[in-house]
Amino acid sequence: MLSPRILTLGLLALSVPCAAQATWTQLTPTSPPNGRAGTSAVYDGVGLLFFSGNLGPSGVPSQFPSELWRFDGTTWTQLNPTPDPVNGIPDGRQWYAGAFDFARGVYVIFGGQKGSGLSNLLGDTWEYNVATNAWSLKTPSTSPSARRWTAMSYHAPSGKCVMFGGETANSGTYSNETWTWDGTNWAQLSPTTSPSARGRGKMAYDLFNQEILYSGGRNASTAISVETWAWDGTNWSQKANGPARYAHAIAYDLARKRYVLYGGAPTYDETWEYDRASDTWTQRYPQWASTGIWRTVPAMVYVPTLGKTILFGGFGAPQGMSQTQQNDTWEYQTNALAAFTSVGSGCATSAGVPNLTATALPWIGESLTMEVSNVPATGATFCVIGSAPLTISLGSIGIGPASCVVLVNPTFTIGMPVSVTTGRPTLSLPVPASPALIGGSLLNQALIVDFGTGRSYVSNRGDAVFGAL
Repeated sequence: MLSPRILTLGLLALSVPCAAQATWTQLTPTSPPNGRAGTSAVYDGVGLLFFSGNLGPSGVPSQFPSELWRFDGTTWTQLNPTPDPVNGIPDGRQWYAGAFDFARGVYVIFGGQKGSGLSNLLGDTWEYNVATNAWSLKTPSTSPSARRWTAMSYHAPSGKCVMFGGETANSGTYSNETWTWDGTNWAQLSPTTSPSARGRGKMAYDLFNQEILYSGGRNASTAISVETWAWDGTNWSQKANGPARYAHAIAYDLARKRYVLYGGAPTYDETWEYDRASDTWTQRYPQWASTGIWRTVPAMVYVPTLGKTILFGGFGAPQGMSQTQQNDTWEYQTNALAAFTSVGSGCATSAGVPNLTATALPWIGESLTMEVSNVPATGATFCVIGSAPLTISLGSIGIGPASCVVLVNPTFTIGMPVSVTTGRPTLSLPVPASPALIGGSLLNQALIVDFGTGRSYVSNRGDAVFGAL
C-alpha cells in the first residue's frame, strides 16, 4: 500500500498534451448592446443580466437608457419587461447596486445616478421578476439614503441581499453602512467589525464558503483601497490585501473556486485571482496582456451554465487611444477544466450504499480530495486507484457479495483515514504542478472491509480528470 506522496510521483508517469491556464477569449455575438459602463450585472439562472448603464457622454440624461439585456453565452437579447402597474419602469442609471435573489427569482437594483452631480442620486428599490418578466417598484418602510458606487450581493444562507458602502447625497460623504434586503424591507446592521467608509468596491458571493467578498474601493480623499473583506452573514473580517483598485469588476468562478478581478482605475487592464483557501491574490495577466483594453465599471459575472466568466463593455480604451464606452463581449476560463465523474454504483453495506465524491477537484499544483459516505463503523476503507477500467465481482473471488463490482484495474491502493471533521473516510492526493498531467485521468473506487460481517464492499467509481487553473 502506497502513501499519497509516492502516488504523486506515480502521476508524473502520465503523458498527455499540455494546455494553458485560464485565458480571455473575445466573442462575436450579433447585435450586442451599445457600448456602456456603470452597470451592475448578475447571473439570473440563464446568463449575464444587466440594466441600463451610461452610454456617454457623461452627464447627458438621454444616455442612461432604461434597457434590460441578457447574454446567454451565444446571443444578446434586449428584454421587454412588463412595467410596474403604477410606476412604470425604473429610470435609466449608472453606478447602482444590483444582486440576484435566487430564492425569489428576482433581480434587485438600488439607487445609482441618473444624471450628473450628487443631486441626481437615487434611493429607490426595484425588482425584476424573471418568471413573470415584470418590473415592480418596492415601497419599504425603512430604506438606505440615496447613493451611488455602493455594492450588493445575494447571501444564500440568510436569504437576503447584502449592500455595503457607497457615496451618499450628503455632500459626497462616503458610507460604511451594511444593509440587508429581504424582499419587503431594508434593515441596517451593526457588525462589530466593518470596513471603513468607501465606495466603488465590488462584491461577489462564494457558494462554497457561503460568504461575500468585497474588494477594493476608494474613500472621500480618493485614496485607493487594497483591502479585501469577507461577510459571513453576521460580521466582516479582513483578508489578504489585493491589488489597489476601484471601479473594477469581480466574479466568483465556481468551477475553479477562485475570485476573478478585472480592470478598474487607475487605468488597468490586469487580471487577478483570489484563492480563499490560501487567502492569497495572484496576478494572472499584466496590463495589455489579457483583453488589450483597460476599462472601468464593466459588466462581469460567472455564468455556471456556461462554466465561464463573462465580461461586457466598460469605459476605457485600447492602449494609446481615446477613452469611450466599449461594447465587446469576452469569456474567461481555462481550456482544461478539472473534473470528477461518478461511474456505476456501489453495493449496500449495513450503513447503506457507499458513495465516493470529490470535495476538491484535481487541479495541477493542488490536491484531489475524496470522501466516502455510508461506511460502517466497524471496518477499514481503502482507495483503489488505477488508469484503466475493470469489471470483476467480489463474489467471484469470495470476499464480498456478487453485486459488488470492482470497476478499477488497481495500480495503487491507499488507506483512507477517517476525517475528524466529517467522520467519513477521506483521502487527499497532491497533484504535481506538471503540465504533462493536464487532461489525463485517474480512476478511483473505495473498497470497504467490514470487520463486523467479514465481507468487503465497494463504492461507485470516480473518474478524475486533471485540469489547469
